[in-house]
Amino acid sequence: MNARLGSVNQLRHNTHNCTHNETNTPSPVQTALSTTPIACTIGSVVACHHELSSPSPFPIREGNDLFMDFVSGFSQAFRRVAGSHAPGSTAGGSNPVATIDAVKAAPAPSPLKPIDFTNVDEINAVLDLAARIGDVLLASGMSNGDVKAHMHAITETYGIHDVHVDITLNTLMLYTTMGPTEGALSAFRVVSKLSMDFARLEEIDVLVRRILTGGFTRAEAADELHEIVTAPPTYNSAFVLIMWGVFTGSVAFMIGGHLPEAIISCLSAIVIMWGSAVLAGHGLPLFFQNVFGGLVAPVPAALAYHVGQHYGIEVNPSVCIGAGIVAMLAGLTLVQALQDGITGAPVTASARFFEAALSTGAIIAGVAFGLNIASRLGIPLPGFEGSASTNVVQNVVITVSGALAGAFFAVACFARLRSTVITTVTTLIGAAIYYMILIPIGFGTIAASGMAATLIGLFGGLLSRRYMIPPLITAVSGITPLLPGFALYRGMYSLLNDRPSIGFSSMATAFAIATSLAAGVVLGEWIARRLRRPRIATAYRGVRNIVRRPLAVKARANGSRPNDSRTNGQRTSGTRTNGRGAPRTPNTGSVRARWRNRSYRNTKVRSQ
Repeated sequence: MNARLGSVNQLRHNTHNCTHNETNTPSPVQTALSTTPIACTIGSVVACHHELSSPSPFPIREGNDLFMDFVSGFSQAFRRVAGSHAPGSTAGGSNPVATIDAVKAAPAPSPLKPIDFTNVDEINAVLDLAARIGDVLLASGMSNGDVKAHMHAITETYGIHDVHVDITLNTLMLYTTMGPTEGALSAFRVVSKLSMDFARLEEIDVLVRRILTGGFTRAEAADELHEIVTAPPTYNSAFVLIMWGVFTGSVAFMIGGHLPEAIISCLSAIVIMWGSAVLAGHGLPLFFQNVFGGLVAPVPAALAYHVGQHYGIEVNPSVCIGAGIVAMLAGLTLVQALQDGITGAPVTASARFFEAALSTGAIIAGVAFGLNIASRLGIPLPGFEGSASTNVVQNVVITVSGALAGAFFAVACFARLRSTVITTVTTLIGAAIYYMILIPIGFGTIAASGMAATLIGLFGGLLSRRYMIPPLITAVSGITPLLPGFALYRGMYSLLNDRPSIGFSSMATAFAIATSLAAGVVLGEWIARRLRRPRIATAYRGVRNIVRRPLAVKARANGSRPNDSRTNGQRTSGTRTNGRGAPRTPNTGSVRARWRNRSYRNTKVRSQ
């Protein structure tokens, strides 16, 4: 395991040093990229913003008006604050690009590691490699569109461009042909189950980045992928169970509990996760695992409530059960389902929504069964007790608890130190905005959840791209502490106690909060992707300016405007006409064109 971790760290070192191959020798593609202005930006995307030999060739365009200058300056300043550079600036490779942004930007100008296109086995091996990587990404919670982009980028790196990728729920299929007269080639793979392993996701991200920069041949990439998939977990089972318990205890603090509720929630979560793992090992379906978790959550809370009454210790069992429900909701695929629905995969999104709803129903059924068992044992639970009003100090404690909950959830999903730190910062920002700004000034729970999730997706996406970790980690971990376990328990308790109006209202509120969280984090991630996407289109604008700038300088030196040779229907030797042969004066031209042409304004002022 240590050797494997060392290999992954070496990969990261090589990736951040932006090496194309083992000998640090520039490939022909890199040499070609460094000689053309257009390819500078494309090469920075494909080769992880390599430090090319040519400087930034994109001058500032002359001829913007005051408003356009202000907008351009403001956008450049905001991009610098967000961690990006101005359009057309590579900054010597210091601006990192996320893997998902690179694979969606543009294909490589030419294959970095081309295979033998006449060998059927080689083509099948590339398709199988892309399918296996897509399997891991899809199982980690990535959306269909992002997985397709990764698979297309991998096949294009090895020279196979005409590949059709189809993903439906848990099946992946790649299809291509060797020619019009040759037979079809395909690869098919079925994703077994969702596995929230953030460490494996990080390693796959590094592997894909190395493939895109030409660092691995097909055989080397397949060997590295096999090593990643077959490696043991990053943390042992006991440590992961403790992290799940501490995560649930932090959620109890966040929803208004105190130390007794946090301890009870921690112990309950450890029992729930251990029992679910044992049942999963025996092949029990996920539905019944969630029923078991819902069954376990109320019993310790009811027992602690009655013991606390006997010894004079105040315990709020509603907080304990609500925190346990949040722990069970944490593994659902709601964010992935909504992202699939937004990005054009409605069939997969519908199936994932149904799966999430079925799992939620199993949790509700288990909690109801647990409440019934507690009543049969003579330890009935009291009426639903909501959280009390809070002051500034309590809001600070709740905010810090939310940040810690996000961090512990990330560690429970095998996240490494860097991802855990970024997740903590992101969750702290979201919890602070939610509990210390939005709720105190009067925003509703649904609106506040959506706004906080949007900021979590935005800042998490920017920080993830800055520190080169998959944005999915910060997105999922950031909104998990805000899941509506408390509202879900309130609705279920009201339904069980013959208060259907309150029950259905609370259940609808819980569903709206969950949807708002998922939609907000998807929107924030989209904004972050737009802010930090590779600036490819600006390269052509820069080339256009390079061509026009010498002409403009030469024209000003001769005392004429650079575009005086243009006419409405014909070209003359320097005189613009109105179509009938009469020369046009500058005052009869376009007002916007005259205003944007700064050189013309300066010439007019000097003439006056």
